[in-house]
Amino acid sequence: AQLDLARSKGHSVHIVGHIIPFSSKWEQHYVDTFRGIVMNFTDVIRVQWFAHTHMFNFYTLSEHKAPMAFDVPAISPIDGQRPSYLRVSTSTYNSNETWSVDEIHLRYLSSTDNTWTDGYQFANQFKIPKPLTTNKLYEFGKKMLGEHDTGSVWTDFETMHFGGEVDGNH
Repeated sequence: AQLDLARSKGHSVHIVGHIIPFSSKWEQHYVDTFRGIVMNFTDVIRVQWFAHTHMFNFYTLSEHKAPMAFDVPAISPIDGQRPSYLRVSTSTYNSNETWSVDEIHLRYLSSTDNTWTDGYQFANQFKIPKPLTTNKLYEFGKKMLGEHDTGSVWTDFETMHFGGEVDGNH
């Protein structure tokens, strides 16, 4: 009902949740229901944010249609990552306030001096044109897979994934 209301008013929506619905923590029939809802509102949902893994990741359900989804890092380092958080820059590109995501800024607690430090800016670091879209993330994912676990793309992504620094345990 809320997504229908947003659509009727020409508004855009960011979905915020705890456990990303594409994980093994969700039963398949719930994943299917959620996916159906999301796919019916691709004109309304700009991005989805989840946090359960405590690590930075991104997901695309399809090349063009489904809204992009991110797992975001956590201040609590219970999974071995650096304490970290994200700041998101958005832009309004038309009178309907689309709230497109331009940039995702990582901030983390430095292990050398225990101060909050600016980490990577996702779009800038990986040369993804702004604003971020599902298609651009899909193309970036294909590029990462083409790296075959080597190269600076994977090293830099691993740094962002683990919250700004990678130690010998990862």
